[in-house]
Amino acid sequence: MEPTQLMFSSRLLRKAYRPERRHQGCPADVFQCEEEFMALVKQSETTQPMDRGEWHRLCNEFSDKWEHICHWVHPRRLADFLTENLELEWVGEYPIRPET
Repeated sequence: MEPTQLMFSSRLLRKAYRPERRHQGCPADVFQCEEEFMALVKQSETTQPMDRGEWHRLCNEFSDKWEHICHWVHPRRLADFLTENLELEWVGEYPIRPET
């Protein structure tokens, strides 16, 4: 398993859906979620350098869509992981976090 898939299945998937815990009744959209995550990573590879603001938006959209299967995708941490493992390049600034 490549590092990105391993990170996805061990850190982002909710525990009930992780590969070692899956069962026959596992929802099919778990696999669709993983495919869409890998497509998100592929998009960052093909859009080089990737804009941080756009990346933040894409990660949040993914997290909103798949919150029932995945934990929130932290845009900066995922970007750091991809930079380290895939040597991706980034431009621009992350959006300012709204105060709560």
